Amino acid sequence: LAYEPAAAQDLAAALLVQDSGAPLPLRFLGAGASLREQALPLAFAAQGPALALVVGQPVRVLLQSRSLVQGLALPAQALVKNPSNLGVVWVKTGPERFEPRLVQAQPLDGARLLVTQGLADGDRVVVQGASLINQVR
Repeated sequence: LAYEPAAAQDLAAALLVQDSGAPLPLRFLGAGASLREQALPLAFAAQGPALALVVGQPVRVLLQSRSLVQGLALPAQALVKNPSNLGVVWVKTGPERFEPRLVQAQPLDGARLLVTQGLADGDRVVVQGASLINQVR
């Protein structure tokens, strides 16, 4: 499912990744004509030897876009919301001192996000326990 229609148009490559065996290249067939669960369904066909897959079996598909974006990859748990509901990360500025930084981020994959604005080189970002620091006012 693609939650942004532009993502389907920017698709460069796709791989089906299984726990056992080599990744299998996929060919993009197209996007669905109507939304499903507020997202656009994408269809792919396997290129190469057929896999023993069952209908409805969850699989992991890695997609690569044509466009390149500069940023810093962080675990998704590093991003928290401030009282204004804006995305922030906590940066360590000194011993037991942490400072919230407003950032712009976009999803990178299921576990990571890409911070495109708001961080400088050398910033030490809290990646574990950021939600706990966020609770302290």
